[in-house]
Amino acid sequence: MLLSLFVVACSSKTQVHLYAKHLSVEQTAMIVKQLDETIFSVVVNQESFPNSINDNAIVYAPSANSPQRLTSLMDIISASGFTVSNASLIMANNHSFTENNVGVFLVPSGVEVEHFQTSFIEKLPTVNEYGAIDCKHATTLFLKSNDQFLIEIDIWDQAKQDYLSQYIDGTWRLSNNNVLELTHPAWQAPLMFNKSVFQKSHHGEQSKGIRFTPVKTMNPPSDIEKISCSYSISFAE
Repeated sequence: MLLSLFVVACSSKTQVHLYAKHLSVEQTAMIVKQLDETIFSVVVNQESFPNSINDNAIVYAPSANSPQRLTSLMDIISASGFTVSNASLIMANNHSFTENNVGVFLVPSGVEVEHFQTSFIEKLPTVNEYGAIDCKHATTLFLKSNDQFLIEIDIWDQAKQDYLSQYIDGTWRLSNNNVLELTHPAWQAPLMFNKSVFQKSHHGEQSKGIRFTPVKTMNPPSDIEKISCSYSISFAE
């Protein structure tokens, strides 16, 4: 069974999620302009901060190239007037950022941080980015607003000291009983996941989120089995 899977041999960009709710339009544009487009892909949002973040901070998932790119990112942010110390680097154990993704939270001097409301998780849209929990490689599921999905698989190439990215795309739908179905023309049947809401505590911090757990099938093809993982998105409170 063949999938419409395409491979990118060049360097995978680090996706920077810039939380710009407390920034002016000018400040946001300045920071985005300073980030090297060959290294960083920037997504700007206006979301509130998790309750655990009250100052400038970077939330990241450790990866093979994260030290170098984090240093570069911190230098750029510092040059833009926002100090992020090493103490403000937060490991993404219970945040929504997967490998090769970084969350940047910036607060101008004198601005009071606005946090998520308690009901935020109930308002969290299904159209979102979900990190794999138990895949062999760093894998991310993107559910898009046009009923399309994209699965990105980042495989670390030790010889090249870089990622080799593979992509699988298709369509998705969420049924009334909270079952996610991913469909691809080459698949004999949809890849199905049960949707659930979870709450957990990690090192004294509380987090809530959404998880998609695969509905297991008998003897799935190897190219489907490698993406039949649990996917989740979570936010610290």
